[in-house]
Amino acid sequence: YDGCGAAEYQVLWYPRRGQEGASYTLCVHVGDTFCAGNGLRGRVCTERQVERCFTVPVVKCQYCLAAGETIMAAAARYKTDWLQLWGANPHLPSPDTLPAYQPLTLGPMYAVRAADTLEALAARFGTSATNILDANPDVDLVDDRADLHIGDHICILPWVCLTEQESYAAGAYIAHN
Repeated sequence: YDGCGAAEYQVLWYPRRGQEGASYTLCVHVGDTFCAGNGLRGRVCTERQVERCFTVPVVKCQYCLAAGETIMAAAARYKTDWLQLWGANPHLPSPDTLPAYQPLTLGPMYAVRAADTLEALAARFGTSATNILDANPDVDLVDDRADLHIGDHICILPWVCLTEQESYAAGAYIAHN
C-alpha cells in the first residue's frame, strides 16, 4: 500500500452466440500516475502501467444466465423447453430461484462417429438438423451438408414434447393404453 486510495473495477465480457467451443484472449491495460514529495527536490511523478491477458474458454453446450434472466428465457433463446434445461442441470434445486451468472448445461455432448450425418443424428435424438446447427454454430456447412468429423463433439438439444409421429421417428415412441 503506497498511501493512495485504492480503486477496484470489474470487467465483464459476455461471449456472443457463435463463439462457443473456442478460446479467446482478453487483455486489460491499466495505468496510473503516482506523485510524491513536496520538499527540496520538488514533486516527483511516476507513471505505472501494466497489461494482463487472460485466456477464456467459451464452453460448448453451456450458457451463463444474465442478472435477472430466468431458465425459461434461456430455454427460449435455444429453442428448447425449460424442463429440458432443468433436467440437464440436476444440481439446481429449483428452476425458480437461480442466481445471476449461473452456468447452465444446455444438453448432452455427443461425439461424432463414422457415418453420422446431421439428419441421422436429428432423427436419432428427436430433434431437427436446424436445431442441431443452431446449438452448434461452429459446425460448418459444405455444399449444404454439415461438415462433421469423427470425434467432433456436438451439443444435442432434444425436443422435450414430441408428437407421436416425431417420437416414433426418433425411436422413442411408447404406446400408452
